[in-house]
Amino acid sequence: MKYVIAENYNSLDRLKSWDEETQKAIQKRILEEKKGKTAFSFLGIDKGRILKALVDLLIPQPAGETYIEIAEIIDRSLTHKKEGVRYGDDPWRGEFYEQSLAVIMDMTATGAAIERILSSVLRKNDEYPLKRFVRLVLRDAALIYYSHPSAWNEIGFPGPSYPEGYFMLGCGESDPWEPQYRKLDHEE
Repeated sequence: MKYVIAENYNSLDRLKSWDEETQKAIQKRILEEKKGKTAFSFLGIDKGRILKALVDLLIPQPAGETYIEIAEIIDRSLTHKKEGVRYGDDPWRGEFYEQSLAVIMDMTATGAAIERILSSVLRKNDEYPLKRFVRLVLRDAALIYYSHPSAWNEIGFPGPSYPEGYFMLGCGESDPWEPQYRKLDHEE
């Protein structure tokens, strides 16, 4: 049996119950997404456009919802050239993004659509560098998307548990401030 979150639940309705610092941090993230920044300072506009198209294929966002600028957030994070872990002889993260997006740009210049390129890359059975790159983009994009307040309802995350805390810790129990779920008798 499938369960879905109640339609009227919105984790951001609890915003005023959180401490002042948490409220400010969450409001800042929401305001930043609405600025509509499309500048790609690290990757540049052309590679940024390719990254945006790739991210939109990997993490499609619900229509009519607030659009989270995932590609732009990834671009801002790439200014730290030697962060994280790298696979074998792959370059550091920023260089890996630049080089891989350049390869994809060359492929699109020959007329290949991003969807076909992505499909082809994912079908390969080896640890081909572009496949590792797509996995990296998917990991980065999912982390950014699902940690953003605008996506919390989609996964049933009620937001910070402060100041209430969790006190209903038994299996199948939930606190009064957590989302309620309803059973589906059929597929919707």
